Amino acid sequence: ASVWFRKALAINPGFTTAYLELAALYEAAKRWEEAIGVYRELLELEPGNQRAMARLGQILIMQDRFEEAVTFFERLKTLHPANGEIRLKVGLLYLELKRYQEAMAEFQANLSQGVQVEQSRFYMAVAMEEAGDTSRATEEFRRIPRDSELYPEAVVHLAGILEKNGDLEGAIAEVHKAREALPGEELLVRYLVRLYSKAKRFQEAVELVRRALEQDPNNARLHFALGVAYDKAGETASTIRQMEEVIRLEPDNADALNYLGYTLAVQGIRLEEAEQYIRRALEKRPNDGYITDSLGWVFFQQGKLEQAIRELERAVQLVPSDPIILEHLGDALHRKGDRQRAVELYRKALELESEERSEAQKELLKQKLRELLEGGK
Repeated sequence: ASVWFRKALAINPGFTTAYLELAALYEAAKRWEEAIGVYRELLELEPGNQRAMARLGQILIMQDRFEEAVTFFERLKTLHPANGEIRLKVGLLYLELKRYQEAMAEFQANLSQGVQVEQSRFYMAVAMEEAGDTSRATEEFRRIPRDSELYPEAVVHLAGILEKNGDLEGAIAEVHKAREALPGEELLVRYLVRLYSKAKRFQEAVELVRRALEQDPNNARLHFALGVAYDKAGETASTIRQMEEVIRLEPDNADALNYLGYTLAVQGIRLEEAEQYIRRALEKRPNDGYITDSLGWVFFQQGKLEQAIRELERAVQLVPSDPIILEHLGDALHRKGDRQRAVELYRKALELESEERSEAQKELLKQKLRELLEGGK
């Protein structure tokens, strides 16, 4: 069909409808670059075509090309200064680009005009938080009404601010208070589980998710949260069962595939199965450093040292500052006999803090480093 549209344009280059139909055809076929090209052609011919601006901007957003996208929505905003939806989109693009003051100005303009009020207030608070003004951010998050769809997210941000300021119990209390009004809200359950785990209140975390699952037994996200809670509590067999349940409900869930595969690898059991789970996760997210690390660790446990080092080196390239990945590569290089690089990696891993590492794990790493420095193997 695109051939006929091109012929129509050759006969009549000013045939606007043909440009729009051709671009829509490319969009339907997910031929994004060709769609972008057609919209750009149309805008050269007809700079004020608002449909072309909007569609081109939207495709660029889908491709994370925010710097390019914002120019088209800024032009639309100039044409429709009272349109709150366009202004909100411009503000969100500024937020993505970390241009926080400009984002806040757009959201404030909407609030002054009384349009897109809840979303504009929420994202203005997010911009304030990202810019480091947590006091004003807190004020704005607290102004989100309880009946708003954004209220649970606002609570999570409020709790996050308290947590970052070292008030973990205050963060827990904030979420508890919100759950009195919304006891079944999944986001609040999952966030509270994370806070309980950080506070080492593992059994409370487990019980919280189990109660939530009684109301929603086929919720894959809750099963995943329960699996993580069991993991923090040291109940590995229960973790494995929960991740298997997530995969039963959502066979392509990359997080669960990776979590299950890595858990099996750490235990040194069902290693062939573990490898298959992790490979399935990598098919979904081929450039994920954490999943790549999991594959490297399976190879390490299988005794495939060269393959392990190759994958772990790649994982470090993808995530250079994760202490667990650095330690894994150090372990593989140590086993290979490259003690100097192992020492460097262990030292770097110790310099980096991680919520995921227990004190016992940190002490084990220190012990490995001492043994290497003292000449032990």
